[in-house]
Amino acid sequence: METKKTVLFIFFLITIFTYTGFSQKFSVQRTNSVFVKFSINPHKYRGKFPVNVQYIGKISMKKTGIVKYLYEYANGRLGKPKTVVFKKPGTQTVAISMHFNAPETGKVRIRILSPVQVNSNWARYELNYQMIMVKKEVVKPQYKQKKNLNLEEAILIKKLGILIVKKEQLIEEIKKLEKQIKTWEILIGTINEDINKLNDDIKNAIDRCNTLDMLQQFEDTLQKIQANSINELTGNTDNSSEDDSQQLAKELAAWVYRIEQKIEEKENLINIIQKTINQLKLKLKTKKSALVKIIKEIRLLKVKLGIPLNIQLKKKMIPELLYPAD
Repeated sequence: METKKTVLFIFFLITIFTYTGFSQKFSVQRTNSVFVKFSINPHKYRGKFPVNVQYIGKISMKKTGIVKYLYEYANGRLGKPKTVVFKKPGTQTVAISMHFNAPETGKVRIRILSPVQVNSNWARYELNYQMIMVKKEVVKPQYKQKKNLNLEEAILIKKLGILIVKKEQLIEEIKKLEKQIKTWEILIGTINEDINKLNDDIKNAIDRCNTLDMLQQFEDTLQKIQANSINELTGNTDNSSEDDSQQLAKELAAWVYRIEQKIEEKENLINIIQKTINQLKLKLKTKKSALVKIIKEIRLLKVKLGIPLNIQLKKKMIPELLYPAD
């Protein structure tokens, strides 16, 4: 019986302390509670930049005091802390205008720092350029063509058509020639780079001979090789009396001689390519002169036929000139 009373007494005490603690906790939370909502206007934007976007927050507090807050971005960036004063319980709106110079997408929220720590909802924003579809306009003759052409007009229009075809062909040929010339010029540049590298190798060999104090031996041997003294290169003479420096000078001279031959071959190739380029440039000049002449003839025919000079005629437009629609 006493054990039962003791258990009931302990349960009674636990109930009282639990209720008292919960009441105190609830009372503090209710007194210091701060509520916050956040939105962005506009949260979706398609148009020109720069653009201003409004950050709008509604902060509610159930007592007087100062609320300290900041803006937090999803990428971890934090804004500068700000404050709002509550002279009486209620709701206050906090808003700022954000300036964007380029498209951006992200999320933002308000973080309350004091008197309690609480966060608002995340607000997402999407700012992009407006995609504008531009309709391509078809250029047509902006004049009224006579329905019945006399013989002279018909002949002029046919001639005009022939000249327009030649003009379009010449333009294509000129583009091809310019492309070929550019390709050959790039190749010459590549060959010149190879020649420069080979000349550097020769310079290094001469520097090495100079360092080893055998430059004179190297030059003498190179002159003999260049004069087709093959015996000095192939070693048909007795080399037993030669020391290491003489043998090295002979090897370097032979190596430099082969490099000089490569350089000579590449320079000959450049001369051949340059001749080809000169021929292409002469041909290009002739084509451009012919194009200028045709453009002048087309201009004269347009004047005779009463076609405005600012209208760019093409081959597909000639049937319309000969047989105009009603």
